[in-house]
Amino acid sequence: HDHLDVEDNECDGNRVYSRGYDNSGARGPKYDPDGCGGSWGHLDGVNFYRYQVCEEGVSCSAWLEGT
Repeated sequence: HDHLDVEDNECDGNRVYSRGYDNSGARGPKYDPDGCGGSWGHLDGVNFYRYQVCEEGVSCSAWLEGT
């Protein structure tokens, strides 16, 4: 069982989210529910093999390989 967590650390109004691929296919996007308020978004999966973190209106990371 794997987890993707995403937390927004900038109070700039651009929402942050993660998404990934696991054994069941595409998962997400999962947003940080309160921006820079201190909590985070949590996405469950099974054996994430690719994942990405994005900031709306800015950009996304490259697709990263899971471990």
